[in-house]
Amino acid sequence: MSVTKARKLNPVILRRRTQSGAVKIVRFCFLLGLCYLFLFPIFYLLLQAFSDPTSLTNPNVVWIPLKWTMNDVTHAIEKINFWGAAQMSLIHAVGGTVASLISCSLIGYGFARYKFAEKGFAFLCVVLTIIVPPQTLLITQYLQYSDFLGLGIELLDTPAVLILPALFGCGLRNGLFIFIFRQFFLGLPKDLEEAAWVDGCNPLRTFVSIIIPSSGPGIVTVTLFSFVWHWNDYYYSAMLYRSPEKMALVPMMKSISSSLITDIKDGGISGVALNSRGVLGAAGLLTIIVPLALYIFLQRYFVESIERTGIVG
Repeated sequence: MSVTKARKLNPVILRRRTQSGAVKIVRFCFLLGLCYLFLFPIFYLLLQAFSDPTSLTNPNVVWIPLKWTMNDVTHAIEKINFWGAAQMSLIHAVGGTVASLISCSLIGYGFARYKFAEKGFAFLCVVLTIIVPPQTLLITQYLQYSDFLGLGIELLDTPAVLILPALFGCGLRNGLFIFIFRQFFLGLPKDLEEAAWVDGCNPLRTFVSIIIPSSGPGIVTVTLFSFVWHWNDYYYSAMLYRSPEKMALVPMMKSISSSLITDIKDGGISGVALNSRGVLGAAGLLTIIVPLALYIFLQRYFVESIERTGIVG
């Protein structure tokens, strides 16, 4: 008997291979169930958005509709003013993200590298902003934006209500972003800055030319968090915007439920009957499609960035 054949028939090796195969099967089943758990809401929205009304009410239909239709998607685009609301959401998300990156990276770098009086107390105040409920500041913010700095300038119904605070490091979740940048900058070697100072770089040029190009993981993490949170923001967008035509997608989603009931009672839109479940499903799908696509393309970089910014767990 050859050595190779004897090795294959060895009971110890056979047992190890069997155990290894069983572990792989269990792992695969666990990951498959976990994926289904997270992807089920998306599948459900797709089913609602593209199914005809008879399929949604038919108990025999589980996943595959009896008939595919785009009527609910068309109605949802009209009901939530999709193109205008998506434009506002994009302005909020991109503008707020860029402003947060500029301000929070500077503040985080200051906390990580410079010593100044009451530094610990100042950082404690930054951390406390993470847990402060936004309701406690809404009235003062509303009054401030209605008459900005007492100059008679009204910023309500403009993207400035979300972008301007982010530019000064007090915007949506900026306390967390400052913490992330501080943790990342603490992990960078000081030799980079010392070499730049020897070459004659001032602190600002060192930050822009040396630190920022080396901060890819921190920037990716903050970018994805900030974009998704600004895109999904309901509270500030709904409270500081008084004109429905200027609202973003998420506040518009909230406002269509009552109007759908009215339209259904009136016979639909332009004589076409409405299916409330289908329209709501299509509106939800249209609302999440942009952040979902962003995460699909950047999820590998996002996972790597989370591991390097020190906020694992």
